[in-house]
Amino acid sequence: MKRSIHKLKLTGTLVAILIYGAGPALSAVPVVLSEIFFDPVGVDTGRQVVEILNPGPGSAEIGGFWLAFMPAAWQFPDTVTVPAGATILVHVNRSGVNTATEFYTGTAGLRNLRRDDSLSLFTENVFSDPSRLVDFVAWGSAGQAGEEVAVNAGKWSSGLSVSVLTLREGSSISRHSQGNFSAGWCIDGTPSLGAPHDDCADSRARSPVRINELRPGPGGLVELKNAGQVLEDLGAKWLLSKTSSFRFTPGTLLLPGSLLLVHLGATGTDRDGEIYTGPFLDLQTSDSLVFATSSSPDSTQVIDFLEWGSAGMPFEAQAATANLWVAGDPIPVSELVSGGSVAASEDQGVGSARWFVDNTPTFLAENSSSPERKIVINEVLVSPPAGASPAVEIWNGTDAAVDLSGFRLCSSEGEPPVPICASLPNGTMLLPGGFLVLRFGPGALAAGELQLPTLPALDPSGGELSLLVNAPHTSTNNYLDYLRWGNGGAVMEDIAAAAGIWAKGDAIDSSLVVPNSSFAYEGEGQGPASYRIDVSPSLGRRNAEPPTEKAFSRGDCNQDGSLDLSDPINIVDVLFLGEARPLCEDSCDLNDDGGLDISDPIYELQALFQGGSPPRPPIFCNPDPTSDGLSCEFFAGCQ
Repeated sequence: MKRSIHKLKLTGTLVAILIYGAGPALSAVPVVLSEIFFDPVGVDTGRQVVEILNPGPGSAEIGGFWLAFMPAAWQFPDTVTVPAGATILVHVNRSGVNTATEFYTGTAGLRNLRRDDSLSLFTENVFSDPSRLVDFVAWGSAGQAGEEVAVNAGKWSSGLSVSVLTLREGSSISRHSQGNFSAGWCIDGTPSLGAPHDDCADSRARSPVRINELRPGPGGLVELKNAGQVLEDLGAKWLLSKTSSFRFTPGTLLLPGSLLLVHLGATGTDRDGEIYTGPFLDLQTSDSLVFATSSSPDSTQVIDFLEWGSAGMPFEAQAATANLWVAGDPIPVSELVSGGSVAASEDQGVGSARWFVDNTPTFLAENSSSPERKIVINEVLVSPPAGASPAVEIWNGTDAAVDLSGFRLCSSEGEPPVPICASLPNGTMLLPGGFLVLRFGPGALAAGELQLPTLPALDPSGGELSLLVNAPHTSTNNYLDYLRWGNGGAVMEDIAAAAGIWAKGDAIDSSLVVPNSSFAYEGEGQGPASYRIDVSPSLGRRNAEPPTEKAFSRGDCNQDGSLDLSDPINIVDVLFLGEARPLCEDSCDLNDDGGLDISDPIYELQALFQGGSPPRPPIFCNPDPTSDGLSCEFFAGCQ
């Protein structure tokens, strides 16, 4: 029996010698360091992993062993068994609950693994004793801690290390043969922690961060999006154009799902979500932008890329080799206007098909070909009072001033209808939350209003209006807003529908339009449901809520509870003697024509003394059945 045991031990030792190499201080424990994942995508802390493999024919007991990366060291729990052919994972500098296959070093006295570093596995914490060394690996520059001990143990060669010059974020170093020394290791672009190792794949830059939107020209902007699930450190990564470069400083962090706006060529104070590059030449109308891990990237260092205007821009070849772009396939930008952008769609394809021109940029918000309405037609005075011109009010719902120079307001007329557009003059600025009133045709202008005399008068029974950032009206990229009402022509409706801001066939019901009324935007949504007829237009200010219909009794103008001679006298006093207007104007509108004038006291006198028609409804405490511009703030007998 003893002879069999001795024979088994001898056989195990011979196997170990054959597999791991003989040396002056060989440890007979059949486990090896098999993969080191020290540069994960995103922030490293808490996400670095060391894999240990048992390639031997039997289980290995490594309870109490030590993993050393000087000056830090961590000891395995007392009982740890690695079955034959199995692996265990050690999560470095991270707290967690140990399992049979995964272990957590905690954080006390620990550190992250570095790009130039080493790892030693010892049976005891006598780190200078070669006989206690089980395995060793060093990477980056030579001469790392523990190298001398490993050389003396016959497990490493002096002055050697695993080269990581071509290791990109998200890759590992992996043991690909059973020999010792650096030649047994390779860079693996597809880490296989806890699983059988495949061939070492090319290491390519990996990052969850993508270029999400870009505005070329003066005041250029680049928006980056972290589309992954981990915190990303942009430190030491680069933005490179045809003529300029910018290197992110260490500690530039981007949370999962968040956006970062980079102001190109501008100086300012960096803050959450926005940074300034300082000197950076403007992006051109034909240019490229690459996001990379080097200032002179090869195909393995390119993270994201786009080119627009023309093909063959710098870094196109590298991006095409990395399968991030299609060579010779620039984004067409013929419809891009000043201040517009090119934006990435949700499509995860490659090349220009993933991008679209967006002349209504959504920086620091999710991209959409049907963006949230922020610069809108807020009110349309479609039925102005006598002597006034129709008007359109534009509202800036953003938190930044907008230059409306060259923006176009379009209507249509004729049979068949054709679009007629007018451009806003240069220097037309609209402050955050501000309103701009545009008058059609001749007439007096209030302060701040502009006149567009070339546009036809609006027809209350039907029409359409569009607000464009540029000509032509046939391009969906130019549409900011659109509305149609009644039986108006629909020349621009198809394009507005294609732009996602109106539904084909929809129209605001104009049958209830009365003199001095408007279509007022409700502040959110789109389509006819987002507008109401407003009988008290509020051009130049925020649209007021529609007044609540108060109950009143028509004819009781002085609200004394009876219809008598005092009521028409009260109306005459208001009209001609300067008396204050009544709190319930509707009660004094005897003929219900929507106005207060001499016809009302005459109507009431005829009803009281000449057998004329009685006051129009309501006779007693009901709301006005007809919509008009008169109000009723208070009526004493109906509270």
